Amino acid sequence: MDGNRLVIFDMILFLLIISSSSFITMSTLEDNDTIEVPTHYATIQEAINAASPGDIILVSSGTYYEHLIVNKSISLKSVNLHEAIIDGNGTGTVIRILEQNIRIEGFIIQNSGELMGAGAHVLDTNASVIIGNIFSQCDVGVRVDTSDYTQIEENVFKNNKVGVLLWYHGQGNIVKNNTMKDNGEGVRLGAYSSGTKVNGNTIFRNHNGVYIDNSWNNTIEDNVIYENSLDGIYLYGVIALDNVVRRNNITENRGGIYVFISKENLIYHNNFINNTRQAQVLGDSPNSWNLAYPEAGNHWSNHVVTDLYRGFYQNVTGSDGVGDVPYIIDQDNIDRYPFVSEFVQVRDEQTPYTPLVGILLVLFMVGIATLVIMPRLLLRRKGREYEQDEVNQPA
Repeated sequence: MDGNRLVIFDMILFLLIISSSSFITMSTLEDNDTIEVPTHYATIQEAINAASPGDIILVSSGTYYEHLIVNKSISLKSVNLHEAIIDGNGTGTVIRILEQNIRIEGFIIQNSGELMGAGAHVLDTNASVIIGNIFSQCDVGVRVDTSDYTQIEENVFKNNKVGVLLWYHGQGNIVKNNTMKDNGEGVRLGAYSSGTKVNGNTIFRNHNGVYIDNSWNNTIEDNVIYENSLDGIYLYGVIALDNVVRRNNITENRGGIYVFISKENLIYHNNFINNTRQAQVLGDSPNSWNLAYPEAGNHWSNHVVTDLYRGFYQNVTGSDGVGDVPYIIDQDNIDRYPFVSEFVQVRDEQTPYTPLVGILLVLFMVGIATLVIMPRLLLRRKGREYEQDEVNQPA
């Protein structure tokens, strides 16, 4: 009888552990309050003032003429995509982001003031997310100053002087899967930005597509850059070095890539197609334009050569997809292994976001229950079977 009670006790304990772990996970996900504008507060700023860190502010459709100061780790979200408009009325910065872990999602943000007025200005903070918005008629769509690990994703930037400006020592920021059109500049990295990734964007009909100004160790990859009136990519400055430009389609710009007193950059696996000037290099600017054979360099649509040979020196009979003659920009800038055909883009697959902490907690609790309790249950069952066998033995 005592053994049966212990078994029942262990089973109850097992179920309690599983249910409590699920409760912890759910409470982690559901702890935050939701504030609605204008249902709970007439203005977005009033809702921000009343919010606590972790809260979500949902903004209904309409035009809100406000200049917001977001100084708490909260989320601002348009209830209906692009139907809530935050309008700066032609003055100042529309949204100032002054705390870490802030999320701005789904708005139209427009009409900042001139002289560096921004649609959203991220200042001295980390890990904010700006996703799924439209920025228009701003001096700068999104400006990031001395801030790290900001994610700017899936936005549209149109009719701004600059779409995205990353400025003053920021590092580890991401500009991904945005559309940038009809701006003065699509993306500009300046004043010692480093470790930024600009990838998967569509950048067209701007003056300059991507402008790297005295910034280093950035990666420009997997972008489609076309029909910009000046240069698709512009590298400028004596400390604009150690940048990687790869796997971009750079098409029908006035200049494909322009490099001015910028060196030690690595430029490879791009397709330079029908640009008026494919590449121009000025000043002391030695750069690398290919990987080692057979990884090769770039495709140049104006470089029509044979492919009769292969190998490190391109002197062994047999084709390899690499032109037999290098593409020469100047004596310090040579693509030694230009592709005969367009390079095929391969983008990295991204792991989708999951509430990882909660999941790991559940798995941990289940593991503990399995390792500690279940063996005890099995041992007791074996013990009861042994006792029963003893009882059933003939005298």
